Amino acid sequence: MYYQDRNWAVNHQVNHFQESLNEVDEQLFYELDHYKSIIDTSGLEILLKNDVNYHKKLERKGVGIYIYSGDNLKFWSTNKFIIPKHQAKSGLSKLKNGYYLQEVIKEGEVTLIAQFFIKKSFGFENSYVRNSFDQKLYLEGGWDIQLYGMEGGYEIVLNSNKDTLFIKPNGFFQAPHNVTLMVLEVIGLFLFFTGCILLVRGLNFLSKIVFLFCLLVFGRIILWFFDAPINLHGLEIFDSKLLAFSKLIPSLGDLLLYVIFSLVLTFSLFKHIRYSVNGLLKFKFTVVLICFTIVYLMTWGIVETIEGIVLYSEIPLDLSHILSVEYTSIIALFCIAGIIAVYVVVSWKLIELMHKMALKLSVVLISFLFLMVMVTIFGLFFGFSDSYEILWSIPVVFLLSYSYYRNQKTVSFSFAISLLFLFSLMVTQSLRSYTDEKLINDKKQLLTKLAKEKDLIAEYLFQSVQEAIREDNNVYDLLSDYSHTDQDIFEYFKKKYFQGFWNRFDLQVNPCFKGDSIVFLNESEPVPCEQFFSGIIESTGIEVSPGFYYLENQNGRISYLGVISFQKNAKVFIELDSKFKPDGVGFPTLLLDEQIERMSLNPDYSFAHFKHGELVKQKGPVLYSTKLSYYLVLKDGDWSYIERDQIGHLIKRVGDHVYFLSQPITSTWNQMAFYSYLFAFFSLLTVVSIVVYRFFYGKINEASSFKTRFQSVIIFILFFSTVFIGVGSVYYLKNQYNQKNFDAISEKIKSVKIEVEQKLGGDASIEKTDKEFAQLILEKFSKVFFTDINLFDPNGKLVVSSQHKMFEEGLVGERMNPMAMYQMLFNAQSQFVQIEEIEGIQFLSAYVPFYNNDGDLMAYLNLPYFARSNDLKNEISNFIVALLNIYVLLIVLALVIGLILTNKITEPLRLIQEKMANIKLGKSNELINYTGKDEVGKLVNEYNRMIIELTESAKRLAESEREDAWREMAKQVAHEIKNPLTPMKLSIQHLQMRWALFDEKERQERFDNFAKNLIQQIDTLSAIAGEFSSFAKLGETEFREIDLTEIIKSAVDVYNWTNGVRVIFDSELDDLIVHGDKDQMLRVFNNLIKNAIQAIPDHKDGLVKVLTKSENELLKIIVEDNGKGISKDNYNRIFVPNFTTKNSGMGLGLAMVQKIIENMGGSIYFESEENEGTRFIIELKIK
Repeated sequence: MYYQDRNWAVNHQVNHFQESLNEVDEQLFYELDHYKSIIDTSGLEILLKNDVNYHKKLERKGVGIYIYSGDNLKFWSTNKFIIPKHQAKSGLSKLKNGYYLQEVIKEGEVTLIAQFFIKKSFGFENSYVRNSFDQKLYLEGGWDIQLYGMEGGYEIVLNSNKDTLFIKPNGFFQAPHNVTLMVLEVIGLFLFFTGCILLVRGLNFLSKIVFLFCLLVFGRIILWFFDAPINLHGLEIFDSKLLAFSKLIPSLGDLLLYVIFSLVLTFSLFKHIRYSVNGLLKFKFTVVLICFTIVYLMTWGIVETIEGIVLYSEIPLDLSHILSVEYTSIIALFCIAGIIAVYVVVSWKLIELMHKMALKLSVVLISFLFLMVMVTIFGLFFGFSDSYEILWSIPVVFLLSYSYYRNQKTVSFSFAISLLFLFSLMVTQSLRSYTDEKLINDKKQLLTKLAKEKDLIAEYLFQSVQEAIREDNNVYDLLSDYSHTDQDIFEYFKKKYFQGFWNRFDLQVNPCFKGDSIVFLNESEPVPCEQFFSGIIESTGIEVSPGFYYLENQNGRISYLGVISFQKNAKVFIELDSKFKPDGVGFPTLLLDEQIERMSLNPDYSFAHFKHGELVKQKGPVLYSTKLSYYLVLKDGDWSYIERDQIGHLIKRVGDHVYFLSQPITSTWNQMAFYSYLFAFFSLLTVVSIVVYRFFYGKINEASSFKTRFQSVIIFILFFSTVFIGVGSVYYLKNQYNQKNFDAISEKIKSVKIEVEQKLGGDASIEKTDKEFAQLILEKFSKVFFTDINLFDPNGKLVVSSQHKMFEEGLVGERMNPMAMYQMLFNAQSQFVQIEEIEGIQFLSAYVPFYNNDGDLMAYLNLPYFARSNDLKNEISNFIVALLNIYVLLIVLALVIGLILTNKITEPLRLIQEKMANIKLGKSNELINYTGKDEVGKLVNEYNRMIIELTESAKRLAESEREDAWREMAKQVAHEIKNPLTPMKLSIQHLQMRWALFDEKERQERFDNFAKNLIQQIDTLSAIAGEFSSFAKLGETEFREIDLTEIIKSAVDVYNWTNGVRVIFDSELDDLIVHGDKDQMLRVFNNLIKNAIQAIPDHKDGLVKVLTKSENELLKIIVEDNGKGISKDNYNRIFVPNFTTKNSGMGLGLAMVQKIIENMGGSIYFESEENEGTRFIIELKIK
């Protein structure tokens, strides 16, 4: 955010300032030529009538045009600036409210002045009035400006007339924002996080955890150590004044970085992660305890984070006042949402781990419930009053667990909405709880200050008043001139120094010279003046500033005594006693100094002071009872809180004094708004996250279920309709509000006009009116009608005002608004109302012509309507609250209706899906019974028709396949039988041919050898018949519960060390109970182990492993060898009958194994790598 070289930044801004100022100067000359050309061609009257919008455009640019004829001002384009005199000269000037650039053209009697406001320099600042440079000059706070030379200042020269001014950076100087570097730093962070994700993509789980964690921690330490990113660290979110609740998290920006790091770490680790639980099954209890401990720690972390964000920050988080929310509020809520997202993902993966360990849902839920309740009980027992705040995790974990176990390991749309509701409710409760706690503490501090019965604003303001009186030479002359009475002195002080704010005090001015005495009615002896007031100070006075004392006189009023010393021992004692009921509207918001603004009572609060049970003071909008007994306040305890008449009262008792700090109770409707805003915010973040996720992982077009899409459509229709209704209604509210205020100010100005005409209408002209009398009249009517009043003469010049300080300070020029002047002068409007603006505050301003009793125009009456400036915001805020609450209720209703409708609509579709998924050729497939005549009914009819046709086709295909199979089987049987028959035939023929040639002994030997060979071939024929018979009878079995452990051990024992191959059996499970046939399963393992042994080359140390494990409620049996593997060309033929890669055998072994496993409702598949080995995996349902 900052340029690293301060000197370079200063020089850069100085050069930029000079260039911009000269560009403005050139524009002023252009505007002067433009206006001069209009006057020369069309006359001044045309200029007044036309180009109104052009005048406003110049005003927005900070430019004003003024035209004099002689010394009479004939035209002004704006009244926002101090009007220059006709003798003004071109160049730079300093007026009472700031620095100006002026260019002047004179032609005969006509003088044209173009004016630009360089920098405001009011005597005060507040949230509206800032002493800043014009935006076009690109100088922010932290620069001093002076027309004449200043030590260390930079000279700025105008090209037009070589006029100069000087600027200099002060202690508040900050280098300008370097947007380019900030963007590069953001891109750098994005690339860093993206690189982290890409780097760990190919690593296994453990390596991914270690590498990514170390990388992110190292990156965070580097950023922390170097206070990086340097430019971004200049943003407000990295300011510890905004948030700082630990050394580890010193700012909101650091919290945001931690959240982003956590999100990257979490989603990188758990995206498509694969892991085995085989080694954890023996430690189920420990694993479950660790999982729940992690969930508890994350829950506690979320609660602590929310507490820190609320209690240790200045971030506005009261969402019930939506228009007060700032961008820092959005960032804080995003951080909370990010932590919750990490919580959900980690919890989901922990639930997945427990599911893989074959833990039942009921066990998981009961265990977690028991653990959370016990932790809460122990916490409360040991004094942790907020221990119950972790209980919100119970419904969340229940919902996630139920969704994983019962919803096919996915989160459905309805479950997602339910999670959003739960988290919105939880965060709302936490935010409100901590916000209320913080608010109570703040209120206690405020009420403690208010209970001291001091007016901090008066104490602050009196210092400047005291100094001004000392420097006023007229005051001493007035005091020393005995021709002036005490009333004259009082009126001088009252008029010049104690107007406006000071009207809330009763004022007494007591001049005292050396030797003066005070005589009291009931006292015979006079009391020396100075001695009297000194006694008051000694007995009850507390000095709050030099010469200003707070009096503890216990009279129920705030009393001060000010002492102002002059030369020759002259003193003035000023007594200030607060009025019981403040009269007058006080200073407008614009006129409050920033320090006074901070010390002012929040307009939402009210304050009251009761003494001896009687109301002695009240302030604010709440109307208190005059009797303390009405509130039933307890007599015990310093602090208490009661609610009465929809008002919440914080009460502090100090002896017989009772102090109230009150505020209207937030309605249930507004409290719901807090929840509604959070739900809408979290929903929006969820939608954006899903879109981003699908975009980055190439699933942007991934289809959703019909039910999800249907419910989504309902929600989106509600959302967009709510947005459109909201926008339209806000627009309507604004119009209604403006119309209401227009009507109100129209009625008000009519009443004011009548009253003013009665008081001032007797004068012939406004010039002949007594200005002091007119001033008093306007101030009086200002209090009666609760509005400011201005009076302008027929030429638009200010005569008097009830808020003259607005003009004295230069907040507005002493001329009528030019648009109003145009309407009054040329359109002869009897009344004109428009929206005007001063220092960012918009208000309605009404104008009417004011006539004397003879019907002659005397002046123009103006009412600026400041009093209700926040009403529109409140109305809009209340409307948005109502709209969002209705929106959330409609979402709940839409979800319920959507679930009912989607279940009703999708039930036939679900049936069709299930039936189609269960379609098997050659078996009986059920038809769907649906009586509806709609589109779904037509689809069902088509499905039923397809099933009937498919059944017929399946029968024909089955017959054809059966015939083909028997033909192929016959060929194979014939081939297999023919192989041993051929040598049998040749042996018999050979024996028959040579039989006569053999002697008796040789005949016997030949016959024995012939018989032996014949028996071998017959055995071969018998084996062939047996194998085909076994294959044909695979389906003819009776299933029962069997323990595979004994069967596998038997097969392993038989084949162990066959051909030098070691066969081992390793099981992680104690019981391997399945539903099947014992003999067939023995045949399965005999075949698989035998094939595995035969696949191992002779030169290799053979090893065959038989492994078992449980995964996803399935029993996995793995037969693994380190043989030569299976060629990829043979993958599709491994389980085909009669296929073999061996020199002997008929290729029925694996086909028979597959048939047996499938008859048991299981499956078998293999994984193989050439020259590495093969793994046959059997999956069976656990009994």
